[in-house]
Amino acid sequence: MPKPILTVISGPPGAGKSTLARGLTERLGLPAISRDELKQGLVDTLQEQLTDDVHHWLDLRALDLFFDLLTTLVEGEVSCIAEAAYQDQLWSPGLEPLLPRARVLLIRCRVDRARARHRQDRRLGTDPRRAAHRDEAHLQAAGTEPFDWPRLDVPTLDLTTDTDPAVTLARAAGFVQSLRGR
Repeated sequence: MPKPILTVISGPPGAGKSTLARGLTERLGLPAISRDELKQGLVDTLQEQLTDDVHHWLDLRALDLFFDLLTTLVEGEVSCIAEAAYQDQLWSPGLEPLLPRARVLLIRCRVDRARARHRQDRRLGTDPRRAAHRDEAHLQAAGTEPFDWPRLDVPTLDLTTDTDPAVTLARAAGFVQSLRGR
């Protein structure tokens, strides 16, 4: 039995990860697990004031849920898409146990800082659910710390999401499909 494909989409805030994951889900018919959507569901359940302590708890709980779901899907031999702002030190411990059980692919979404900031500003102003993610703090820190890309020895595609979204989606879908037959 071939191993399922786990397509990991990574990048800094505003890099177009969620948009790409939704597009791949539609094009390839694969389920997508989004760490941000899990966290938004937790916020909806809690319906509390989002203090720093609550944010910290939400971050840890969403991380645990995210990898529990991915593990369940991989063990169930379900190919899927996993989307989050993966940074190596925090996320690799959750991804490494999945490497022997799945064919893991990494898509790194890259974007110009100004465009990323514009995207963050836009969604902060139009999506009240973004309160779950402390976008204001991310915007203030933008550019002060380098993004710590996942360092996994897996097939990797670097995508610039500044270009036509249809072209970006076609490249990503082609990358995933090229590994389906292996």
